[in-house]
Amino acid sequence: MVRNMKKFKTLALAAAVSAGLLSSTGVMAARQGELGATSDGDFEINYNVSPSVRIWGLEDMSFTGPLTSEVSDTFDFCTYSNNTDEVLIEVESTNTDFALNTTAAAGGLIPYTVTIVDQNAAGTTDTWGDENLASGAQGFFRYPADSTAGVADGDNVCIGTGYDLNTLTVKIPAVSSSIGDGVYSDTVTLTVTPI
Repeated sequence: MVRNMKKFKTLALAAAVSAGLLSSTGVMAARQGELGATSDGDFEINYNVSPSVRIWGLEDMSFTGPLTSEVSDTFDFCTYSNNTDEVLIEVESTNTDFALNTTAAAGGLIPYTVTIVDQNAAGTTDTWGDENLASGAQGFFRYPADSTAGVADGDNVCIGTGYDLNTLTVKIPAVSSSIGDGVYSDTVTLTVTPI
């Protein structure tokens, strides 16, 4: 009885896997050959390619204070898409409010903004933080995506002609003298979605 139950479970699993394959690729019916001097049959091959995107060219940033005036830093980055030449970009702050934070007792919050500019289209600019877009919000504009560069994970070149460049700028205003010493940090996550 136990042996029969094991056999039933195996068959049920096989049936479930087969059903899943059929539902994901559509109904496929191979044609079987008939008995004769020769025999031929045929079958279909389907390969479902899902949308794929990639972002690369991102760089860490470091600033040294006290910051008595506004400072900023910039880098260029690229995006890839296999089914569209445009993507949407969402920017998220780990601290949720685009502010640098510290674990020091005398610390505080240092606000900053993140701005993305499409180098190929004047006026295509989104800014997060400081009463602009909130953390986790998607930008209003569509940004360019390459269809060839950046396909492989090891392809990290994002400079010069032939790349659809976007520029990211982090801007920190002058810091109040009441801010204590320490290392203030945040992690920014950029999520690319194909259109």
